[in-house]
Amino acid sequence: MSFAALETRLAAAVIARIGNITLTNGVDVPFPADLRRGVEFVGEFGLTGERRDRITVHRADASWFANGLAIQADPNTYSPAELLAMERTSWYLDRPAGDDGQLVSWWLK
Repeated sequence: MSFAALETRLAAAVIARIGNITLTNGVDVPFPADLRRGVEFVGEFGLTGERRDRITVHRADASWFANGLAIQADPNTYSPAELLAMERTSWYLDRPAGDDGQLVSWWLK
């Protein structure tokens, strides 16, 4: 098995293990994600700062991501009561936060 194949398997295993939410865009297959709430986001020129949510997903699950795309907690994974208990269940993808070749992070609105 090649190093690239092992690296891909490891990245998928990491997200499967630390992922704390299952998301969907309502059309594609649901995917696991690591959602971090209230992460400090520094403005484009470093003059302003705010707290934003950020997700990290496996690169293969993010191939269709685009700015402005709506995503939500998967209603087929969570019961109505679980969805009501969540602080927030839907977001818009704002811009990429990072990409290491295996895992991709996006800032959310």
